Amino acid sequence: MTYSIRRCTKNDIDKIVNLRLKLWNDAGAFSKPKESELMYEPNFTYIKKALNDNTMVIPVIEDDNAEIIAIGIGVILEKPPINLKNNGKEGYIFNMHTLEKYRGKGLGKLILDDILDFFGTQSVFKVTLNANQEAATFYTRSGFAGNPQYMELRM
Repeated sequence: MTYSIRRCTKNDIDKIVNLRLKLWNDAGAFSKPKESELMYEPNFTYIKKALNDNTMVIPVIEDDNAEIIAIGIGVILEKPPINLKNNGKEGYIFNMHTLEKYRGKGLGKLILDDILDFFGTQSVFKVTLNANQEAATFYTRSGFAGNPQYMELRM
């Protein structure tokens, strides 16, 4: 089986939003019936704007059947600059997910590296994320420090 990595475009937004809502629904994030349906439009609008503004990157890995088997999202948050080293641009990584049967094959690392490459081209000075205990080791191997609730990488 072969895999291909690519960055999502505006043509992928519907598929990405539905996948994201499914992940959150499976994790029990929605407390009310049909809450995931109500979250579709705000998510679609946010992702469309962020991709258009070039403040978000969504690399995906697909299998031979064009099924998304791994995904991650990186977004740039801008704050006022502090000094010449801190331009106020922070990267935040979320929704890193690889389907269980594809884990351990380095796909998450490919997604993470692509997000970090994007942040590098946008002059992001640091990247943060929140991880579960299992994923913390993965991020530590990639240079992140801190505890799973708040991990940071200086670019």
